[in-house]
Formats: sequence, structure tokens, C-alpha cells
Amino acid sequence: MAPPRATLQKDRVLLADEKEANTLYNKGSFGVPQSGGALLLDLVEALYLVEHNRLLVEDHDAASLLRRASAAEADFEVRYIVYRDLRNRTFVVKPSNLLESEALPRDAPAGWAGGYNVYARGALPGKAASTHLVRCVAERGSLDGAAVLAEADRARKHEKILLLALVDEEGDLTYYEATSPELAADAPPRPHVVVDAHLLEDRVVVTDREQGRALFADGWFGHDIGLAHQLSLPEAVYLAEVGALRVQDAQGARTLDAAALAARANELEPDFPLRLALYRALRERGLVVKTGFKFGTHFRAYTGAPDEAHAPYLVHAVAPHRRVAWPEVAGFVRLAHGVRKRLFFAVASGSSFRLLELARRKP
Repeated sequence: MAPPRATLQKDRVLLADEKEANTLYNKGSFGVPQSGGALLLDLVEALYLVEHNRLLVEDHDAASLLRRASAAEADFEVRYIVYRDLRNRTFVVKPSNLLESEALPRDAPAGWAGGYNVYARGALPGKAASTHLVRCVAERGSLDGAAVLAEADRARKHEKILLLALVDEEGDLTYYEATSPELAADAPPRPHVVVDAHLLEDRVVVTDREQGRALFADGWFGHDIGLAHQLSLPEAVYLAEVGALRVQDAQGARTLDAAALAARANELEPDFPLRLALYRALRERGLVVKTGFKFGTHFRAYTGAPDEAHAPYLVHAVAPHRRVAWPEVAGFVRLAHGVRKRLFFAVASGSSFRLLELARRKP
């Protein structure tokens, strides 16, 4: 039996025969039924049906329809690869730009290649709500943390899971579930001791080992290096700000307050203000914060004593309006997974941060 025949109308495909339209809609929930019995199909739906010999589009085979759609829509092939994968996994998938039945935004943020509402297997649109909102992105794009957080908020408001479908240049797919969790712990945020330290060029050390041990015992600050107790620059500035550290220069001739110490740190590290702000925010949430250098991130974070367990979290600060290249994001996520840690991008907004977690997931 020959597949039904449809016509291309600008950026949509119309199947006019009512009986054929009903059959196609009832066997897969393709398209949107129109008044009069016709069925309106998005180009990705039409191409998928043509590829699987379930539809004919006048004057077009699958190859010419793909070329026509790609010429008409930026990143169409990215959107199609995602649609094809989800459909092949037997999900019901509705292009969000055609969906009218659910109160979710139908247009993807700038730079994204559209998206889909995905339903549980066996569910029928109109009778059940979608469970996932999938947004399509290309490898050569970049992560806009603020936009993803906004989309995650919308999805959560409507009790849906947000998935980012990343398509690489070979057409392979990686799915990331995007969430915005809250982290907190019971570690003491501020020490009760006051100790003396020295700034030695680019590092701060407590030369009195008893004072160093007291500082570590009172909040797990710093690290014993044998001859002294060394503090990271964010730790030192934070401790100076809360009145727990008195810092002098190497010769002991000049006392450096928190502002002077931060100014020196700014000379050494261009992104130090951002790192310091994130350090403060995590410490005030009760987390123990240590450098994440060996993992390529700004910090690793503990919920308790760092000498008793591995850090469960890696946290990387992202400046406002900064976009992170997707290959860089993929590297961060894969490394965190390999060392069994959760990775968070801390997206700055003014003086505060929101945490964005991207975790690899299969739909």
C-alpha cells in the first residue's frame, strides 16, 4: 500500500486527506490535526516519515526535503538528529513550536536549535502531559548558564525534566539533564581563632605550626606543608575579612588588611574576584572549600572534614554573560563522572551565584 501523499507549504507539510491524516495521527501522534480533518506536520516529522516510507511529499524525496529544510531553517539537521533519535527510542515527540496544549515556552533561547516536548512511552498528547523538555544544541555552540537556568526553572515549574541534546559534528548525541540544586552542609563557616600569617610573594603561610593546626581544627582552613601551614589566596582573604587572620609582608614590616591582600591576589590572578566571591558563597553555605586545580575547576567542596573523605563536589565559577564552549563543558562533565564527583557551574548574578548541574542522562 502506497504511503499517503502530502504537500510542502513553506516551512510545514500538510496532509489534506482526512482519513489518512487520522491514521497517521493515531499511529504515533504525528503532527497537529487541523479544522476540516487535515494534518499539519513540522518538517522534522515529515522528513522522519518520508525516511521510514510512511509519507510521500510531492516533488521531494528524503534527500531533497532535507536540503530544502536545511536551507530554510538554521541548524535543521541538528534538530532532526535529535528528533530521529528520540522517535527511534519509541518516545512520542512533539516539536515545541507546534505545541499549543501545554503552558511551556515554544521558542528556544537564542543560539539553540529548537526543542521538543517528550512524552512517556504509550502516553497520548492531549490526554497526558509531557515528562521532558528537550532542547537541541550544536557542538560548535556554547553554554549560556543563565539561559539554561531559566529554562530549567520553567521546566521544573511545570513538573518536567530539562534535557539538553548536544549533537557533535559527526552526528553523535549526548544528553545532559540540567538542574539547579541547592548545596549546604554543617561545616563551621567562620573560625573562632585569630592567627598571624605572612605573604610570601604569591602565597600566604602561617609559620607558627600550633596556630596553623588550630586554624585547620577550627574550620579545615589551609594545608600543612611541613615547615608551615599554607593558605590559598581565597582562604587568606576570607579569613582576613572575618577577622581571623593578621597578615604581614615577608619581612614583617607592613600589615596587609583584607583589601590590600585581595589587591595583591588580583594582580596574580585575573579571575580572582570571581573565585573569591564563589569561595565566600560556598563557605557561607557551610561547605569546606579547597582548590580544584587538579581537576581543572575552581574548587572542590566537602560537606565535612577534608581529611576524612573525598570531595563529593566540583564547582566552577562562570562570570555573568560568559559562554562556555561545549567541548569544554563536555570535558568537565566527563572528568567529574570519571572521578565520581558531581560537577556544578556556579553562574554569577550580581554578588550571588546559582548552581547549574549538567549530568549525562539517557532519555
